[in-house]
Amino acid sequence: MGLLTDQFEKFQSRREQYLEVAGVRPKFQRVASWHEGAPAIRKPSKSAGIRVDPSHARDIAELIETAAPAVAAAFTRHLVPVADFAQREWPEDSGFSKSLLGLDFVALAGGGEFAGRVTNIAPYSWYIQSPRSVVLELIFKPGEEAARRIEADIADGIG
Repeated sequence: MGLLTDQFEKFQSRREQYLEVAGVRPKFQRVASWHEGAPAIRKPSKSAGIRVDPSHARDIAELIETAAPAVAAAFTRHLVPVADFAQREWPEDSGFSKSLLGLDFVALAGGGEFAGRVTNIAPYSWYIQSPRSVVLELIFKPGEEAARRIEADIADGIG
């Protein structure tokens, strides 16, 4: 395991602690699957949230560390701090929406590209205000800046 995987594990551990503190288990997390020839993935229900299985995301993080160390270093340096910041600053009422923050890694179609993302799958997360949109201030804006820095780091490493 490398630094990216270690940071992912720490984030997941804190996430699980928030679930315990909230005293709830998200019952609406379902598995979505893509079937060949299917026109679209259907959400299980109106209030359902879909997230990458943490074990799958961990495997992808390990793959990124092995196949693309420059990408892993850039994700560790710029994306992981966005997830940590969002988790640290997220307002708590019940702790449920905070427990649904996610740090995910995915391999894109074709297998030659990777993506990292910070998410919150609580269906109401866009409506949480403190005093402005929490998603916008803690995930979207810092995530955009992190994406620019990741792109620059990778370009510098290639060039």
